Amino acid sequence: MANDDKLSVVDCVQHLLTDDMFLAHVPLEHREEAREELASLFNQLGTEALNAERRKVSLFQAGLDDSGYPYLFRLHSIVRDILTHELPPDAMEAARRGMQFAQETIQRDGGQTFELLLKQLGRIAISPAARPIDRALSRLALYHLLRMVLAIMEHQQKGDLAFVGVRDDDLDKLAEGSLQWWMEEAAADGDDGLRVINFSIAACMSRLTEHVDIFKVELARLDADHVRLLHQRKEIVAHAQSMTRRDDLLLSNLFAPLFGKQRVSISLLRKRHPMVLGDYSDDALYKQTERIKTKLSEGTPPQRTATSSLLDAAAAMEGTVRPLPSDEEEI
Repeated sequence: MANDDKLSVVDCVQHLLTDDMFLAHVPLEHREEAREELASLFNQLGTEALNAERRKVSLFQAGLDDSGYPYLFRLHSIVRDILTHELPPDAMEAARRGMQFAQETIQRDGGQTFELLLKQLGRIAISPAARPIDRALSRLALYHLLRMVLAIMEHQQKGDLAFVGVRDDDLDKLAEGSLQWWMEEAAADGDDGLRVINFSIAACMSRLTEHVDIFKVELARLDADHVRLLHQRKEIVAHAQSMTRRDDLLLSNLFAPLFGKQRVSISLLRKRHPMVLGDYSDDALYKQTERIKTKLSEGTPPQRTATSSLLDAAAAMEGTVRPLPSDEEEI
């Protein structure tokens, strides 16, 4: 890959999307069309990310604004939905093969291809010479990559983060804040010598550890009702993580007030998560919500098939993010 500040994000990603990797499932005669569609999508995302930057709107905030930033809005929900959505057996097997191939490729070249891609994205993110739309798009790509890493870590915690008051929104903000910290450090350093993902993950873990340490002190001052609330949060998150993504979304919405959020209508929930809920009617989802409530009251919450999501598969692979050193028992 050329060492050029004018290299575009599309160039970077297309370097990784070789015929043997992520486009292997696309027939040869359609791969050029697939790349063109990918470039068009990147252009839309980059335009919205750049508009958000110019308006001083964070990527997290833009991802929640379906009217102002429709492409960023869809991407924000789809990233987590893709990771946690239950896949049919044939799709899950294909995903496992793809992950295994990627892992073998990384092991074969020492991770140089992936590391080079990240380094190029990092260079573009802080380069004054890069096109503004490419700078914005590279930051967007790195932000969502960090979100995915933190989602895997959250999954491994099995509700422990919820117990200490950390929600998925907090992790998203943490990902963006840590990426911003990296960009400031890299710009001050005068080059791209800092490894963007490694630095940002370390920053995330450092801040989470600080949060846990502060929480340990505050926990001793909480009354019994507040402690009971924290245990309820942990239990709900643990249940949600063992369910299908559909039931996870319904359960999380049902207990939104428990986490300081506002419950939304089934229609709005479907709009926010079309990939998971789009094929169901409002009535069907309402009835499923009632079934979940009944199952919870009976002590038999619904569960998905073991390792049926990308997040399950990723978390089971060697080299995933390890849990925080502090757990509830230590607290």
